[in-house]
Amino acid sequence: TVLKCILEIGEIVRRGNNCPAEELSILLFRFLTLITRGRREYGGCLGDYEQQIEAVRRFPQNYPTLKSLENAFRVSAATLRKIFLRNTGKNPIDFVVYSRLRNSCWMLTNSELAIREIAVLNGYSSAAFYTRSFKKVVGVSPSQYRRERVRYFPGDKYGRRKPRQA
Repeated sequence: TVLKCILEIGEIVRRGNNCPAEELSILLFRFLTLITRGRREYGGCLGDYEQQIEAVRRFPQNYPTLKSLENAFRVSAATLRKIFLRNTGKNPIDFVVYSRLRNSCWMLTNSELAIREIAVLNGYSSAAFYTRSFKKVVGVSPSQYRRERVRYFPGDKYGRRKPRQA
């Protein structure tokens, strides 16, 4: 595994000059092979974007623009789009909007905060814009959602719809 390889390399480095260069070369080659194979098998992400995507899902208000996402992930817009499509099934902005609305659904169900406060906490500039976005995606207004306490929101944590059971 990659970890075992890193530990072996660390042990060689600790030994200092008592290590044959050939042994270190073999381990480094094995390490690079494992990394390359892992990147291919996992679509180039090796789980390194998993935590960042989870942070976006939990705190979407911290990512108000595509540029802020590019900076957080340290990739271009095109690469960012590929990462999100591969891992969430959504483009970056749709994922942020979905996450904001999903978080606001939780707040509507589990708090007594005013709708305008929920809008601001989820990164919306106005309650009116939030209400329009909410109704467009969820199908009912935030106040109706709160009143009925119904789980309208479809899909898993990334918004991917699950196949219907026959």
